[in-house]
Amino acid sequence: MDRDILKHARTRIDEIDRNIVQLLKDREAEVREIAEYKAIYNLPIEQPEREKELLEKVRDISKLGEMDEQYIQDIFKCIITRSRAFQGEVINKKLG
Repeated sequence: MDRDILKHARTRIDEIDRNIVQLLKDREAEVREIAEYKAIYNLPIEQPEREKELLEKVRDISKLGEMDEQYIQDIFKCIITRSRAFQGEVINKKLG
């Protein structure tokens, strides 16, 4: 019986991971739109106020779900870092 519980939990994790990946792909599409806008209007990639606002929002959301606040902050810092790099790639291709 214990193996069934483990198998079920892993199957659910696999499903959740697929959803996370799809959401990250969707997010990247929006980041591309933002990067193209920034390229057109010559705006900086880094937006410290926006990043701070985002981290505050996810911190607040994590509190509602009784999640580890630092865990969520770390994940979103990584997402922000990757989004900046992706924006740079998009802008360089557009300008290059």
